[in-house]
Amino acid sequence: MFSRHVRIGRKHLGRREFLGKLVAAAVSSVFAERSTMDHLLENDHYRIEFDRNNGAISGLLDRKSGIELISDPRIGNNFTLVVPVSGLEANYIFGAEQELSSFEKTTEGATLRWNGPLSNPQGKWAIDVAMHVTLADGQATFCLEVENGTEYELAEVWTPMLGGLQGIGERADTKVMIPSRGWSIYDDLFVHFPTVVHFGGFHYPSFSLKYPWEVPMPWFDLYNSKLNRGVYVGLHDPSSRVKLLHMSMQPGIATNRTSSNWPREEEVDTDTPVGVTANWIMMPYTGKGVFRAPPVVIQFHEGQWHAGARIFREWFQSNVPVADVRRGWLHQETAFQLTCLMTPEGHVWLRYEDIPRWAQDALDYGVTTIALVGWNRGGVDGWYPYYEPDPKLGSWEDLRRAVEVCHGMGLRVLAMANIQPVDCATDWYERELHEYRCMSKHGHSRIFSYGESTVTAMRGYTARPLIDLNAGFPEFRNHIVPQMVKLAEAGFDGLHLDKVDDPPVDFNPALDASPDRGASEGTIAAVREVFDACQQVNSDFDISLECRWDHMLPHSAVSWSWHSHLLRGNEHTNCLKYAFPQWTPVMAIDTPYAFGHVNTAVRFGYQLLIGPDYYSGRSMKAPRWQRIARYIQEVERIRRDLKDTIYLSEFLDTLEVEIDAPQDVYYNTHRNPKTGQRACIVSNYGSDLAQVVINAFQGARRGSALIYQPFKQVATVSLPFSVQLMPEGLVVIVEN
Repeated sequence: MFSRHVRIGRKHLGRREFLGKLVAAAVSSVFAERSTMDHLLENDHYRIEFDRNNGAISGLLDRKSGIELISDPRIGNNFTLVVPVSGLEANYIFGAEQELSSFEKTTEGATLRWNGPLSNPQGKWAIDVAMHVTLADGQATFCLEVENGTEYELAEVWTPMLGGLQGIGERADTKVMIPSRGWSIYDDLFVHFPTVVHFGGFHYPSFSLKYPWEVPMPWFDLYNSKLNRGVYVGLHDPSSRVKLLHMSMQPGIATNRTSSNWPREEEVDTDTPVGVTANWIMMPYTGKGVFRAPPVVIQFHEGQWHAGARIFREWFQSNVPVADVRRGWLHQETAFQLTCLMTPEGHVWLRYEDIPRWAQDALDYGVTTIALVGWNRGGVDGWYPYYEPDPKLGSWEDLRRAVEVCHGMGLRVLAMANIQPVDCATDWYERELHEYRCMSKHGHSRIFSYGESTVTAMRGYTARPLIDLNAGFPEFRNHIVPQMVKLAEAGFDGLHLDKVDDPPVDFNPALDASPDRGASEGTIAAVREVFDACQQVNSDFDISLECRWDHMLPHSAVSWSWHSHLLRGNEHTNCLKYAFPQWTPVMAIDTPYAFGHVNTAVRFGYQLLIGPDYYSGRSMKAPRWQRIARYIQEVERIRRDLKDTIYLSEFLDTLEVEIDAPQDVYYNTHRNPKTGQRACIVSNYGSDLAQVVINAFQGARRGSALIYQPFKQVATVSLPFSVQLMPEGLVVIVEN
């Protein structure tokens, strides 16, 4: 560890060779000394220290484990504000540079106040800040309140700034769970802090992750498996506003080191503080008045990050209504076949009249749902929001007839559409829609594209230009919702709404909402209105979303998340699925050799999005797809037999099972919510045979199990059980 001084509660204070008795004596001494130096707030769970001069958080002790979260109090911090003025956007007001006005004890905590004017090199600012800290229910909660009396906007609020973090116990043993798009990111940042380049912005390496989009849930967790201890840090915000998770590390990182990019202990002198600072950033851009940041909750816990996920789930489901989204037909489906009818460059793969023939090929392999992309005018990602038939493909009547024929075959039909992206090269945009565009503070808008069928379009040179509109404008929703209703009237069973989880901070001056809330809340309102209006036509109508976002769970838990493009084997940990088992993303199967992705979908309880040869009009009966099509048919047979146990199940990640497996073999466990029966799904991602031993399910050292494998009969075995898995082999072990 870098700290060369005694820190309260650190079990391994200073050098590792310190003896326990010496540590205990040192801790007692420091307690006595620091009590006269810092303000203290404590209960049976925690002891929090605040610097007497500036109110920085200088200590946060977990009494149960003796672990001190703030390893280096010299990086202790509290808050930071940004108040842009003319010619200086980066007008920072640092809380650690302000004098603490008062520290007032309350029944369950304390309130720290920094009375204005606050100061920085640019002058004095009529701003008052209060931090309310509460110790209750095993949690420490921090709430920051800022009263802005200036004529300028309060742009950024950083809170609470937890500085001097060096991990939980040994730094090298500390893992980090930062939820990112459904999986995890930067899990080893206490060994390898992310390398980020800034040109004159900050002294130290730092990164920020946006909620929603990069962060689907606003929490992170530090944990040490060897100590069986962790700490959860969650932003408990019942609103869907855009915010950022920010982390920095000082004094800096060493490049091109494979073991660790943190500076070695001998490289850092005793006067140089070392550690990570973590905080949330609100971006309210409000004028005069009071801004109250949502509470940040800190809770130490037993075990790994799973405990943190459960803490967030319990809070979220108690504060944000989450309907039973699994009741819809779309969530019950485990696989669907998808194709693009027409690309934005005008290339036609299928016409409406071709849909039933193409759909029959899926049905022959047991897939009973189809999804149509690029069915609309201009093709996929072209000419939005003209959600009407393109003459190249057929008429409304042709489209209705195709859907009706599919229904007669026993198929459900899903159509893809969008809400906020529109084609800004249309007359409609020039005439009206530009009024609803999302804007930067300087009035500009982001233009993006998704070319499909020419290389120059894919590179963006000739692609249709898209721009985000803000669905917070009721006038824009009034254009979108009726078009979606017309699809329900045409007989479609549901909609997939694409690109809904990346709302920007929108400075459109006509918007009747703060920049950080307008786009996010508008998108949610549009999804809700589309769903409700279409259900008026067809009460069985359902929707899926291209989305990884907790606040969308009340509306749909079926998600196009594109995991398959981002992982190999088990290269991610699915924290969103563990926190909310109802969340059901798709795994794209778009090549005839994607057996590993099929197995991953089964392991995690995902849907299969089957798009033969990259969604180019081909079906599961294409000649080179025969082998994987038969395999999909087999695993879908198993999933139908075990639907409540491995699909409509409680996802347990890798918990509650003991298994011995070589490298390249990965597994996940599930629990049947009706019976409590557990299942373990194991897959071999290597190129060699793998011997796997399933020892026991937790709490059941002996017993029998049912073994399911593709192309084999169900067998009953006794645990422990050893099985040999072929490359890309799959086995499902179910408690009997």
